[in-house]
Amino acid sequence: MGAAGILNPDKIAIQGGFGWDGIMYGTLAQDFWSGLGRGLSAYHAGRLAPSFVIHHALRALSVSPSPGHVVLAFGVHNALMLVASAWLWTRVARRLGVGPSGLWFGFVAAFVTYFVLKVVSFYPVLTDATAFFVGWAMLAAYLKGSSWLLLLSIVLGRFTWPTALPVGAVLLLFPIARVSTGDTQKQALRISPGLRAGLLASLPALALLATVIYWMSRSVHPFADRLSGGDALADVIWPAWPLSLLCAVAYLVWGLTLLLRQSPFCMRWRTYLAPFSHWSTYLKLAFLVGLVVLGRRLGTKPDAVSTGSALKFVAAFAIVAPMKFLVAHTLYFGPVVLVALLGWRAVGRTIGEFGPAPVLLLALALVLSLDSESRHLVNLVPLVVPFVAKAVDEQRPSTKAVAGFAVWSLLVSKAWLVIGSDTSLYFLTEGPWMTHAQYAVQGALLLLVAAWLARSGIVPGQPWRASAASPYAGQRP
Repeated sequence: MGAAGILNPDKIAIQGGFGWDGIMYGTLAQDFWSGLGRGLSAYHAGRLAPSFVIHHALRALSVSPSPGHVVLAFGVHNALMLVASAWLWTRVARRLGVGPSGLWFGFVAAFVTYFVLKVVSFYPVLTDATAFFVGWAMLAAYLKGSSWLLLLSIVLGRFTWPTALPVGAVLLLFPIARVSTGDTQKQALRISPGLRAGLLASLPALALLATVIYWMSRSVHPFADRLSGGDALADVIWPAWPLSLLCAVAYLVWGLTLLLRQSPFCMRWRTYLAPFSHWSTYLKLAFLVGLVVLGRRLGTKPDAVSTGSALKFVAAFAIVAPMKFLVAHTLYFGPVVLVALLGWRAVGRTIGEFGPAPVLLLALALVLSLDSESRHLVNLVPLVVPFVAKAVDEQRPSTKAVAGFAVWSLLVSKAWLVIGSDTSLYFLTEGPWMTHAQYAVQGALLLLVAAWLARSGIVPGQPWRASAASPYAGQRP
């Protein structure tokens, strides 16, 4: 798959093949130290690792850093990242105890996607493939219980992707601890787990509600700072914004409540205070603070992307159109998104068995998923897909069901699409730039996929819908 992506002539032609965001990374790869000397923002300083590697690889091989060579080098680098990620998936699957059906389901779910089959090859001069690998490396190190491998992954992630450091920090500070169902039931709470989970789940939902109502009461357009450039991000279905907001709030409350109910230990203060009884935790914190300071020292220019502005756009994208973010994520990362949502209770129960860190990161992914620019979640997908695959494997799906899932994944991936110079075809699957007509048509098609999945026997937690061809039909896992 990686080789096919390198050889595929369907490449972005904008700015010498570097693309929009890629102009920064491609220019750095051509002359890394001069680019660093001219100054970077903290945001771009946190994404310079791939450019650093490619610049020195070209120098070591005595290859001229022409735009064509840089694009090719990024393509080779991305292919290596995908191969390494696939190998790490096999290691993760072994740690999770995933069988053959789950192993193939997980591979298809993670790699037969629009992101892997199309974006990585069409738009190679980005840091996305490296961020994808970092997500796999972090999960593999966490499941192995290796702090040293996790620290190496965090260092690479700190200079590859904006959210990699906080994600790695959660995994580092809360090491893996298997929690059985019996243990979680014994952890009694003064308030019932369901009520406490609902109260906690309502906090981000209320924050979203308050933000949007404030905008509307002040007649503030959520994309006001982009309107002057005529950006398509401003294309909001205004009559439908109350419905869009209601859907987003319900999505958060439902998803977070079900997730937290499966993990009562995540609602206890002692869970988060326990690591601080060990002196090693303070060394880890010092290391993480050092990485933050180093990144800020490298960023000498004003930062165009702050945490506040990023959260603002998460809230704004949630009201563009009803559940548009969910349509975008399914198109970008494949039908596994639908499988996870349809079997959310079982997925939450599975992920809750591996300690608080995966649960917290899945909750973070749920909140950030309101952002319809799906590539922002690329480092979190490897932390979610394996647990979905384990839950599916416990479902014991038939070979026919897994094969059907693979066919749907391939069709949704648009691997067959030739984009060429028509960038509107590229934005067909990019949430913020997807037109309302494209959103409606593709959303309707995805409803058909969801209907097939619900009846296929592949959704975890629904053994009564197992395929009649399965030898496990009608059996509960």
